[in-house]
Amino acid sequence: DNGMIGQAAAYDISATSPAEAADQDLTGDGVPDLLTIGDGTTGTASGLWLAAGQGNASGQFTGTVNTTATDIAPHGPQGLGASNSAANTGSPASWNGFKAISGQFNGPGFNAIEAYQPGTGNVYLLQGQGDGSGIDSAQSVNLTNLLADQPVNSTATDYPQQLADAYNVSDVSGTADPYPDQFGVFNDPSLGSYLAFFKNNDSAIGFDSEAGGEPYILANNTPDGTMDWSNWTIATSAAPAGSGYAADMYLWNSSGAIWLWQISSASLAVGSSWSGTNNTGNLTVTATELSASWNASTALTNLQGTLIAGNPGVIAVTSAGQAQAWELKNGTFSQVNSNQQLLTADHTYLLNDDTTDGA
Repeated sequence: DNGMIGQAAAYDISATSPAEAADQDLTGDGVPDLLTIGDGTTGTASGLWLAAGQGNASGQFTGTVNTTATDIAPHGPQGLGASNSAANTGSPASWNGFKAISGQFNGPGFNAIEAYQPGTGNVYLLQGQGDGSGIDSAQSVNLTNLLADQPVNSTATDYPQQLADAYNVSDVSGTADPYPDQFGVFNDPSLGSYLAFFKNNDSAIGFDSEAGGEPYILANNTPDGTMDWSNWTIATSAAPAGSGYAADMYLWNSSGAIWLWQISSASLAVGSSWSGTNNTGNLTVTATELSASWNASTALTNLQGTLIAGNPGVIAVTSAGQAQAWELKNGTFSQVNSNQQLLTADHTYLLNDDTTDGA
């Protein structure tokens, strides 16, 4: 070695894209994981918390999670603080007031996380790493106002109170689309509350292109027969294998009513601003009341639809920071484990969360 710098060399590196992760799996073991946001006042410390799901001998979710949760994005949804500047790197408290869901929002591969601030246009996509490790939220994709609605016969711009993965509900080809549709719950000062459907156009940032960019207002009533969607919490999951359904939706009212909607399809009709009609639609569902007194008058900070041992189920987080899992099996909806207290130390950091040098 004479210390001289040689000529530059070019190397080709071939790599395959990661396989599509199982529904709601953020750790790479094929088992759904619990994703929840705390604000420090509800039994869960501020942050985006991942509690890894535990599997049975068949690799199916048991409903039990690793109670030592990890904040996988401790610098907030954008890696920025309230001043929105690079000088302010954000903190776990930057998550206060947000909700989060996971899914194939960035296309097939590792699951991504969609974080949104209810009642605002603030929506961000954070790409999961596939192994439960930390996320550089400074690289999040800003979807602000993309999932808003401006109904034809209203002067308001409506922002989602809730968002949920709609999987491939609008697909009619029989071949799963690479990006999922989405549901949104809105509250309009003229129209009242309603459930809307965003049809994806094969892009992380593309919805409803054939409908003027606005979602479809669904005609479906809530389980109580009215359009009081703002009184219901919705959560979705993939449907059980072989069920023939496109997705499962869970609908919970704090009165204690909880229902399962097994969704077959969505019929959609494009409206016209000239004729004063909105984009409209209707879901074809099989509705089942799971309970009339489930967590009645209980404050839940998170409701996540999931599959437990291959069956429809939910995992909820109470205001005391306890996770509880319930499964629909052989026609009976029952709790599958004792309440688990999530441990969200203020604050548990990943060893790789610091991107700067120094002690």
